[in-house]
Amino acid sequence: MTQPVARYLRVKNHIIDLIAKGDLTVGDQVPSENQLVKDMGISRMTVNRAFKELEAESQIVRRAGLGSFVAEKRVHGEALKVVGIRNEIESRGEIWSTKIIECGFAKLAVAMAGEMELNAGSRVFRLRAVHFGNGIPIELEDRLINPKVVPEVDGADFTKTSSAEFLLDIAPLLKAEHQIRALEAGKEEAIYLDVDRGDACLQIKRRTWTGKQVASVARLTYPGSRYELTARFDNA
Repeated sequence: MTQPVARYLRVKNHIIDLIAKGDLTVGDQVPSENQLVKDMGISRMTVNRAFKELEAESQIVRRAGLGSFVAEKRVHGEALKVVGIRNEIESRGEIWSTKIIECGFAKLAVAMAGEMELNAGSRVFRLRAVHFGNGIPIELEDRLINPKVVPEVDGADFTKTSSAEFLLDIAPLLKAEHQIRALEAGKEEAIYLDVDRGDACLQIKRRTWTGKQVASVARLTYPGSRYELTARFDNA
């Protein structure tokens, strides 16, 4: 027999669903505790428990006297936003352009199956591209996208928009993970980023989830002399 869902979980899941569907986005005020008590016929104590858990999980931020708001997603304790390279380049007043190296469907390699949380051989979309600011190479992108999560990827034109912008528009971001490491430029980095082999590079591995499924895994490599990463946290 199916067990009834605990009342506080009904409240919690209701808020999470609103965020996942995009009905509530970062900075939006969530329904008040009083409103949820009235609408859902649940005690204030139960609603308060749900809100405490949502805050502990960084889904919402509570402000005394103001209400509760959808929190900005933070990964590994760092305030790192998921921003497309086009936006980064244009925010510096430079002109973004891109060169597509590879773009299309492929079979998922064994080495990437775990990160994509799919079986090896599954159909995925692969994008490899170089992004330029004022004609100078800034980022080498190698990205896998799960077409079951993002079916709109078939037919997307990545010469007109960055993949990160596309994903943020199409697939509601529920969770993100960043891993950052330094590495020396190999043959591929030297060719596409116009650096010497052995030069210092910065690489970000980014995984994003939509709902409970991995939407995308990307390796983003930057020449150390042309890129800096800033993290800022402001919970005021």
